Amino acid sequence: MNNNLQAFNTFGISSSTANLHHVRKLSDFPSDSYDPASWFILGGGSNVLFVDEAPEHILLLENEKILYLDRGDEVHVKVQAGVKWHELVKDTLARGYSGLENLALIPGKVGAAPIQNIGAYGVEICDRFVSLTAWDLKKSELIEFNLKGCEFDYRDSFFKSDKGQSYCIWEVTLRLDKHFEPVLGHQGLIALKDKPDLTAQDVFDSVCEIRSSKLPDPEITGNAGSFFKNPLIDMPQYSDLLRRYPNIVAYPQKHKMWKLAAGWLIDQCGLKGYRTGNAGVHDRQALVLVNHGNATGTEIVNLARYIQDKVFEQFGVKLEPEVNIIGKQGKISLDDVT
Repeated sequence: MNNNLQAFNTFGISSSTANLHHVRKLSDFPSDSYDPASWFILGGGSNVLFVDEAPEHILLLENEKILYLDRGDEVHVKVQAGVKWHELVKDTLARGYSGLENLALIPGKVGAAPIQNIGAYGVEICDRFVSLTAWDLKKSELIEFNLKGCEFDYRDSFFKSDKGQSYCIWEVTLRLDKHFEPVLGHQGLIALKDKPDLTAQDVFDSVCEIRSSKLPDPEITGNAGSFFKNPLIDMPQYSDLLRRYPNIVAYPQKHKMWKLAAGWLIDQCGLKGYRTGNAGVHDRQALVLVNHGNATGTEIVNLARYIQDKVFEQFGVKLEPEVNIIGKQGKISLDDVT
């Protein structure tokens, strides 16, 4: 059966799969023998770009329960993978708990959040992580992972590795605070330090305002948010770039590394608002690639490659996709797309 996935990915790319499995309970997982080359787990479709045909089996997570557990000075929230991330953030604030407000308005579902180790405005999900359970597609059993087992790194985790591909995240447990402790180190939130009686809701509102002013609504213009990761470079390379570009946007990291703002690099190449065919660079945020209407996955990929080449030519830095590129055989690299 031909199942079109255009409505299930925020890029709005037309792609088809032979088998679309709606998973609301554990017994909904198919019993077919698992083959990583023919299976793909789809959450909110906010971090994927389909090229040509999709894998033969697509798992669509639609489990949506939330449970709050009091743990003395803090609260643990157990959230099933099908819950929309932004709706979770709003729910925690409505109940008087803080900790996720910096991660407001990130698209997608909870199940994808640990895979990507989502982060924004100085906070990553690993900062709030307790544990998760995942369905082992090979053994058909539920497995628990602690913080160490998830192997979190910048926009990375165990679940993006080859060994992690056979696990489908089912439920995530996060740590929330009863007493608000703001994280305001990011440049966009520094002004809030002077606000009297600052609340988590204030931070949430500011983050939503900033993100809404920069990022296109996927309901109107197809996109997957930030297409590229912010690259990490070492001190010698950063010193060289700083000498050549005194206004370069960069943030110090652990182990004497620096994180560059990929959007700034792309903008300096004169590509903000650039368009080729139906694919383009957003005119307010150069880190976002957009579907101007009926773009194919290959058109978006070709644009991404062009951006990579221009940035490398000018800065000697190779941008890597944050978005998952998905072909018929599962996850592939930009270079694999013909």
